[in-house]
Amino acid sequence: MKGMMFIDGEYFYQSFQTAYGKTPRVDLSDMIKSLSAESGIDLVRAYYYNSKPPIFSDDELREETLKACGAAEQKLKAQSRNWSDLEHAKQGIAWGRLMELARERINAGGEWPPTDHEFWHVLTAEDVLAKSRYECERERMKFYEALRFRGIKVKLTNLRRDPRGKGTYVQKGVDVFLVSDMLALCYQNAYDAAIILTGDADFVQMVEAVQATGKKVFLAGFKIGQSWELRQTCDGFLELDSTIRKLVPRDALGPQ
Repeated sequence: MKGMMFIDGEYFYQSFQTAYGKTPRVDLSDMIKSLSAESGIDLVRAYYYNSKPPIFSDDELREETLKACGAAEQKLKAQSRNWSDLEHAKQGIAWGRLMELARERINAGGEWPPTDHEFWHVLTAEDVLAKSRYECERERMKFYEALRFRGIKVKLTNLRRDPRGKGTYVQKGVDVFLVSDMLALCYQNAYDAAIILTGDADFVQMVEAVQATGKKVFLAGFKIGQSWELRQTCDGFLELDSTIRKLVPRDALGPQ
């Protein structure tokens, strides 16, 4: 039977971190193939839903961040006596990772600027945090592009500023995207069975609507952070923990 998969990206990301204490390093294409084989469906297409990171969701924030990043790089270039040190460092470690290490030092309350690399003295803590954040969020956007390159349909919403907290954002519209696609494709008879990777009980009614047309819905999720009601409603449960252990080396995963 032909099938489609609908992936709640934020659920997968957050649940993986909760389960293993680290950022996911899983080939989603391999995970999708494994889940499809386990459910016995012939996968037609997989859809991935999430939000763009803050800098790529908020034009004002992006403009401020790019301005700060440009200023930081100009400060370094202006220090000709330090530039060779910077280039030497970049040969051994990526610029983004270098800034990530600097950010970790600042967040941990370490001395700034550090004394072990002279070229850091021209940068303020704000410079480092802005550049590090941009590099991190740009990597997330590259990840989405990599999924598209592998044939996964990626749908992204913009985060929205949370009026309750300064500088905080909330995800809106992702569930709507997923529900509208799954129902529309169902009524178009684009699939006979669907796999939904999520843990949210809000999807129960949608699952029942799809099942009412005679189609099957399998739930893929982690053992923790899973809605029992949603699990009971679906036609079968595909445990992600066992799938991931098959795909990721044991020493790359922390204890669950």
